[in-house]
Amino acid sequence: MLQSLVIILEAQKSARIPDFVGYELRGWLLKQIRILDVERGGLLHAGSFERPYTISTLMQADHPATHLEKGSHYWFRITTFDADTSALFVGVLTQQQSVFLDYVPLQIVQIASSPEEHAFAVQLPGEALLQENWDASQQEKKTFTLIFNSPTSFGNAKSDFPMPVPHLMFYSYQRRWETYAQQRMGFGAGLFAATSMVVQQAQIGTAKLTFREGRKNKETYAMGFVGEVTFAFLPEADVMPKFRADLAALQAKILLLARFSFFCGTGRKTGWGMGQTVYVE
Repeated sequence: MLQSLVIILEAQKSARIPDFVGYELRGWLLKQIRILDVERGGLLHAGSFERPYTISTLMQADHPATHLEKGSHYWFRITTFDADTSALFVGVLTQQQSVFLDYVPLQIVQIASSPEEHAFAVQLPGEALLQENWDASQQEKKTFTLIFNSPTSFGNAKSDFPMPVPHLMFYSYQRRWETYAQQRMGFGAGLFAATSMVVQQAQIGTAKLTFREGRKNKETYAMGFVGEVTFAFLPEADVMPKFRADLAALQAKILLLARFSFFCGTGRKTGWGMGQTVYVE
């Protein structure tokens, strides 16, 4: 099950909040999970494995919220790409009445799960994404665009690489797809992206985020890129010989992974609000 839930909130008082609160929202959600299921809550929080969810920062309309006004509405998005995690999150969220953010209460007004309720809300089985991707009209696509709505980067705890490099992106998408869809793709998406695709156009900038971790509010920093990037497939003559025989099928799998990015996010710290990604149809 691929799921994107949008939690719509109403501020119960006016207050200034940090510029980016994805980490705080994650902490709130995992705390509620641990109350109901200590073992599962600890597993989702700990370790370095690929987590089957993403969480956005708090938004007001189409931009991050930094100041709450009593009575105004805000929202954040939670995605899952694992059936068990999807069921767990829905079960926990439907039992909540409020979110507490920096000790400020926000009442839950609605949990949107369909595009009719919110543009970023959707639920569908992974098979539906596969069927949609193999639509005949998609086979002629030679370019596609991804929008990175929150700072996105690759790297590790010691360094950030805030650039939209195709092989880093599609290697990570494939790893997440194969881990949770339990379906092998039969080729190296990272190698294909490195040798058979280019960035055709990019309108991006960079942003620095500050996170307050743990009980001592230790500050850590991350740099990421935001904006819109268009990718293009290379002509068959310029593709590695090993990919030419099944070129159309491999390009279709790349488009599948590009759509999947809406659910799995891009790069590191996607559970903290980074790497929020939208595929442009």
